[in-house]
Amino acid sequence: MDILIYNVHFFKSKINYVNKKLIPRVLVVDNDPIFYKLLSEKLSREGILFKCVKNAKMAIYEVGINIPDLIITDILLPGLNGFELIKELKDEFNTTNLEYLVVSNYGENRIVYDIDFLNTLGIRKYLIKSNYTTNELIKEIKKSINECKKNPLKQ
Repeated sequence: MDILIYNVHFFKSKINYVNKKLIPRVLVVDNDPIFYKLLSEKLSREGILFKCVKNAKMAIYEVGINIPDLIITDILLPGLNGFELIKELKDEFNTTNLEYLVVSNYGENRIVYDIDFLNTLGIRKYLIKSNYTTNELIKEIKKSINECKKNPLKQ
């Protein structure tokens, strides 16, 4: 099964409002079961609509059904890697307003600190998993969602 964990409200409608309040939708792409279990528990508590999938192929399928506000992706994935996933989404769908947050233990310095490269792909931030607690990651996710609303990247 490729869909691992999801918040059922993600599927109900393309309009993500709860009590007239816009609720962000997040797609998490990661094949680490411990990571997505911890992250999904925290996202649920924060009231963020989310879905977790374990590979790029399933992420592409999910974006085709319902474009989220933010995609959190690992780089090291089975099949397409995270960078290839982002490029595929840009080529296949109208995702000009879609933002990406990379959370990975793959942390090659020349990529992590190449701001121009990250911006061309629409990557809001590149975080090294092992450097953050789950609570710190949730803060970064919430910050990215708020920044996306206020100041979308030009693509």
